[in-house]
Amino acid sequence: MTIVPQLVPQCDGVVLELGPGLGNQLCRFDKSKVTRILGVECNPYFIPDCQKQIEEQGLEDKYELITSSIQDSDVLERYGIEAGSLDTVLSIQVLCSVPNPTAVVKELYRLLKPGGKLIFWEHHRSSDWITAAAQYFWNPFWWPFVGGCNLTRDTRAVIAAAGEWENYDSIEGDEKPWSMMPRPAVAHFLSIADDPFSRDERTGDLLLGSNQPSGWYCLHFADENQILRNEFNDACIINVDSEFQCLDPTPGEMIYAVSKSGLAGGRNLQLAAKGLASTCDGIHE
Repeated sequence: MTIVPQLVPQCDGVVLELGPGLGNQLCRFDKSKVTRILGVECNPYFIPDCQKQIEEQGLEDKYELITSSIQDSDVLERYGIEAGSLDTVLSIQVLCSVPNPTAVVKELYRLLKPGGKLIFWEHHRSSDWITAAAQYFWNPFWWPFVGGCNLTRDTRAVIAAAGEWENYDSIEGDEKPWSMMPRPAVAHFLSIADDPFSRDERTGDLLLGSNQPSGWYCLHFADENQILRNEFNDACIINVDSEFQCLDPTPGEMIYAVSKSGLAGGRNLQLAAKGLASTCDGIHE
């Protein structure tokens, strides 16, 4: 018995399932927690069986299959998968088989919202040298028959290299170092430094019709009833789909931090925050 049945129901919000395969995990999603699930599967031969599972589990209105690599951003963007757009990423025995796990996890990190989470269960090189030696011995015979799965990857190091994680130390160690089973863990995403909203932020110029770097931005407003006009004849609209956090309200000014998912051409730089529609007077990165 594995811990996977307890991990999958922790997915919430907009979920990306990396490599759903035949759809073995679809029965474990908590439908009350997820708003949308995007299954990114690079093997087209798995799609019919996975689609059948979607129908059997009654997930037609929530689950969408995408035949693509996770690194094919042009394809993923057509489905709204872009920087800071995901609440949860689920990876069950996928990172142990992708050709370049470091690049894949960095991409997953980029796609997650601040506060989002990576839930995974993967094969991992054992800390016990005898077991590790056995893994290295068996690996050449193992991976050709199980979809390229590698027993010897240092999955923790791969995840650590992707960026800053809020609770990286909570990743479980080798309670049974003699076991070659995957290691379960939940890692919470944190995209920003300890003090990201310091007052020495530089002001960035908005480029017309361009995509700005993903990240957290401070948006300065007047009071709720006043709409400030910016100095641009044509600026850009920030597309936002996450909660807003009031950081440092002062008289006559409201400062909000927002996870920016992208820019599109528009007449004014606008933002809708909890029902408040205003025009931004500046953007600070």
